[in-house]
Amino acid sequence: RFVEDAIRYGFPVGGGHGPINPVGRLIEEAERFKVLESMRRAVEILESMDISKYIPESQSNLVMAIDGADSLSDVAAIPGRIVRIYDGVKASEAPWFGASRHVANAVLTAMKFDPRVRSAMNLRYDERLIEAAKRLGWVVSFYDRREEPEEIKRLEGRTVPWGIEVAVKRAGGRVPDLVYHLGDWGKEPMILVFGRDSMDVVEKVRRLIAEASR
Repeated sequence: RFVEDAIRYGFPVGGGHGPINPVGRLIEEAERFKVLESMRRAVEILESMDISKYIPESQSNLVMAIDGADSLSDVAAIPGRIVRIYDGVKASEAPWFGASRHVANAVLTAMKFDPRVRSAMNLRYDERLIEAAKRLGWVVSFYDRREEPEEIKRLEGRTVPWGIEVAVKRAGGRVPDLVYHLGDWGKEPMILVFGRDSMDVVEKVRRLIAEASR
């Protein structure tokens, strides 16, 4: 892993691969620390907001990837997800890496189109949120799970990447602020809010719900 990180964080000098960076591992560890700190602050804000009615039956998760993430282990999330409690929400545990699959896969796919978009949160589908996002001037897109090719359906974990790719292409190649789908047989309709980092996503969620409540 030391050699991999030294190459991954090599110096961009000249053409081709630049010189390796012997402190590459330290750079990644520092990046992971920053992501966890951002997640902790974002969760504190979320827990102070009354968004319980927008938490799906399958619960929510907030995720954030490190810069250059390429696997689920590079994406921090809430183990056990974010759950409803009375009139609020609560994170089941402190954020950690590798604790999400679906929302994390959505972010990893979005990063292929725009590496700056490293965070997302899923919310219960509500048409008022869709209309609120449009009033805010956000880029809104969707995918239809009924159109998912059979060869994709047969592969575990491929639905979300396929759907996000469809939504991005439908938005002209730009990663949308909000992506939604209307579900399928046994699949709950869902909304995903994307942003640069977890604090950005939580602020977007706050603005979205405030606009929808007007």
